[in-house]
Amino acid sequence: MCIEQMQHAIYNTYTEAKLPDYDTCIEQMQSIVKVFDASRSQARLNAKTT
Repeated sequence: MCIEQMQHAIYNTYTEAKLPDYDTCIEQMQSIVKVFDASRSQARLNAKTT
């Protein structure tokens, strides 16, 4: 479910921002995924410590 939401968000970002090319979109996607992974690992750590 989360992946689908991310895909929609990425697609919307791509179409709304009218990025010059798909490569730029891929870079944006990768940075979004990095942030997503970081927050997910942080959430996992928080869950373990409580």
